[in-house]
Amino acid sequence: CQRFEESHTASIIQHRFDNICKGYDIAAKLNYIITDNAANMKKALQANFPSDDNMNTEPLDDDPTEAGN
Repeated sequence: CQRFEESHTASIIQHRFDNICKGYDIAAKLNYIITDNAANMKKALQANFPSDDNMNTEPLDDDPTEAGN
């Protein structure tokens, strides 16, 4: 278990989720994920779990940890 101390933006959540899936080699085994209805969670996981009712072509919000790089 790791602390999530960064801002909870969609791009950071997506990055952390992807790293966890790669670290445990489970990405191909996941079909669904359940979250709360928060906009950042919905947006972060759309790329991994698209559906017809939530298809959105908006880019993820800017990652504040990469500002100034």
